[in-house]
Amino acid sequence: DIKDFLESRQCNFIVSETEGKTVKEFLRAHPRNRSLAVSFKVLRLREEYESITSAKVRNFVKWNESIETLVPHSVAHYIQKNGLYKNFAAFAGGRVGLGEKETFEDYLKKMEESYKAKDRKALVLDAIETHIRARLVQGAGEISVLSIGSAQAVELKILKERLKSADIQYYALDYNPDIIDQAKQNEPDFHYLAMDVIDGDLSRFKGKFDVVITDNVWHEVFSHYGRPNRIVSERVNLRLGKAYVGKGLLKAKGLLKPFGRLYIYDGLEVSLDERHKKIEFQFKDPEIKERFTRFVKEYLPKKVTYEFTGENMVKLTMQDFIRFLTEYAYVGTPRWDIEREESWQYYSIEEYVRALSRLGFSARVRYFTPQGQLERWRNDVQILSPGFDFPQAVLFIEAILDKKSKEFSISQEDACFLLPKIEADAYKGARGTMLAVGGAKEYIGALQLATDAAMRVGAGMVIAGVTNELMTDFNANKLREVIAWHYSEKGYFNSQSADMILMDIKKKRIKALALGTGLKTEEKAVKEMVYRLIREAGIPIVLDAGGLNALQGNPSLLRKAKAPVVITPHLGEMAKLTGKTIAYIRRHRKDIAREFAASYNVIVVLKGSEDAPTVVAYPQGELFVNTAGNRAMATAGTGDVLTGIIAGLISQGLLAQEAARLGVYIHSRAADIAAKKDEMLSNIIASEVIENTALVNRELRQIRKEFVLRDEKLSITREEIAKVVAAHNIRGLKSEDIHMPLPHEGFVSRVCIVDVKPKSVIRKSNWNLEGSLWEKELFEYLLQEDPAIAIAKIIPDSEGNPLYREQNSKDIFVMYEFIRGKFIPARNVNPKMIRGAQEFLAKFHARTM
Repeated sequence: DIKDFLESRQCNFIVSETEGKTVKEFLRAHPRNRSLAVSFKVLRLREEYESITSAKVRNFVKWNESIETLVPHSVAHYIQKNGLYKNFAAFAGGRVGLGEKETFEDYLKKMEESYKAKDRKALVLDAIETHIRARLVQGAGEISVLSIGSAQAVELKILKERLKSADIQYYALDYNPDIIDQAKQNEPDFHYLAMDVIDGDLSRFKGKFDVVITDNVWHEVFSHYGRPNRIVSERVNLRLGKAYVGKGLLKAKGLLKPFGRLYIYDGLEVSLDERHKKIEFQFKDPEIKERFTRFVKEYLPKKVTYEFTGENMVKLTMQDFIRFLTEYAYVGTPRWDIEREESWQYYSIEEYVRALSRLGFSARVRYFTPQGQLERWRNDVQILSPGFDFPQAVLFIEAILDKKSKEFSISQEDACFLLPKIEADAYKGARGTMLAVGGAKEYIGALQLATDAAMRVGAGMVIAGVTNELMTDFNANKLREVIAWHYSEKGYFNSQSADMILMDIKKKRIKALALGTGLKTEEKAVKEMVYRLIREAGIPIVLDAGGLNALQGNPSLLRKAKAPVVITPHLGEMAKLTGKTIAYIRRHRKDIAREFAASYNVIVVLKGSEDAPTVVAYPQGELFVNTAGNRAMATAGTGDVLTGIIAGLISQGLLAQEAARLGVYIHSRAADIAAKKDEMLSNIIASEVIENTALVNRELRQIRKEFVLRDEKLSITREEIAKVVAAHNIRGLKSEDIHMPLPHEGFVSRVCIVDVKPKSVIRKSNWNLEGSLWEKELFEYLLQEDPAIAIAKIIPDSEGNPLYREQNSKDIFVMYEFIRGKFIPARNVNPKMIRGAQEFLAKFHARTM
């Protein structure tokens, strides 16, 4: 603002300096304004006037203290005569719900303490601090942070104390000017904005901020704007309130720079599939029952429906249960008059993820109940309904404005570097054991296909879990290498089956579980087995067919898994899981996959077709689109093969995310070979896909080998080091400052450390110029993707060139600033480490060439 005023010559500025706050210090922190220094007229106040601010004057009036020493008598008289600034005391004593003997300073101290709780708001500050520190290390320049609904700017003050950087600008926005005045006394050096995030004009701040914080803001927007007439006695209109929250999120997006981050900490609504389920519980203390009775009468946002089932027992929906749990501690306290007006619950996880995704964010979601709160609930209330537990109360989202940049392809080059290695000393136990549970009399072939595929893709041991009556049929047509165990004496699985499977997972050291192939789930006992295995298995699970059908109407169960879950639905199965039509999913398949993955913390493999390929979505927002496959794959059993391939890869030690991507490619590429896609497409059956997985495996290993061989480099010489150093104007380099690499060792040999200040790394490449630029572009891309990533910074030479090359030479050099890491003595470098370095860098070459 100062710069705009001075450049347009609308006015001059008189600046009063105080101790430690001088024009010189200001210009040092804001170098872009140095040219304006001549326009400042500076005066030095007498010491007794240094602490006078307009906010201090207003606060003195609000707290009935004399302002005669702060302003001229005529100004003081005018303020008193017109009754200015008198409303704050009532607001502070009422809206923040101070106790009878509690002061506002006591309230501030409690707020600061709440930001230190590691299972509460400290999570937000820790995440923001980590992100900003990484940006500062990477030389991001000035960083702007905005807190919406900042109140007394407590979180910004704590961040400032932690980060201690002059390169960060803090902005605090709150709709109440009285609160902002109090915040100015708490922290005078921030930029304060007195406006409403919904109705205020924020257009001048468009695209300004790197970080926007919203701490317990959106539930207030929902509760206030969701009342059509803005009267607290009205019920909140859910659709209206959610629409205003959506409007607020849109405005928050507009304030962010590209790749900016929005942090949300607020209450959590129960998911749609759970909110209308009824739960019965018992009061452990008569006082809690009295509080419940008062709560249901006085809670204003919605009507609470309940039924007493005994003297101290009550039944109500999960949606109302969470409202009671989060509010009852306030009943009868000074804060109750405020809390009963607001609904802490408004958006569920999936509603938040959907809203943010449609705005271009990828969302990292965490949900929990603070330990102290959970202990209080357990002390006061006992849940009687079997299978129910206390719901999660708090939602913490780190939303990154980067969705467009997170779509990738699953290519041959990508797949070849994901293949699990086969070590020279490998044995079947080291290559992992996979268990597939499923099968029914009419679908026994599905389980046979899945287990055969897992065996062919390299799993060390594959076990099929079936019912006793299916043992003969299964063994008749399976691979001889596959083992069959029965987990039920009946014709269907049940809870005892789950007990046996869980025992074998530990006893047999099973690494991956394929669940649902060929499984019929009409029997309730079968569904219960599926639910228990999801909750208790503790190993990666690949869910397909019957496993997915069991979750229809109950997808929230996926959040209770203790290890990664991969789901492999076709469009029909996805429609059952989401409640959307197949036509809708077909139109929005990428968004649906992403949103489901983020909402339920699973890896989604949404099967596709030749013109709409299969996609793999990660919970963090990444989306991978398959590049192989053909229309001939649309036959019975190919989905079962995919399940077996992915589970078989996981059992060999791949991460579930990697196995999903690689499994999709191997499956599709094997089908292309079987169908002779490159010649004239022919019909295929699922077993032919299995037969060709070994060919794909060999093909990928050969491609990986070629990439590594192509990327072997020359050793760097001392003469070359001296030339690069000279081009970067580094002086005083001594022979002992150069840490020479090992000779003739591929990637290791062409890197050396120059031990100067700042310590630097020089790397040599004999690619042509276009081939070498991948490195600069890759680093810039990775930093854009995630500024927190630890990547060295390229140092341009004295002419600003990122790469150094002598005339008529094919060799190209690049210099980096050494940020972190450790030196490994030559005697400790082994061939495995060298090979790993080769494959790591060859992988990036493959992706970017």
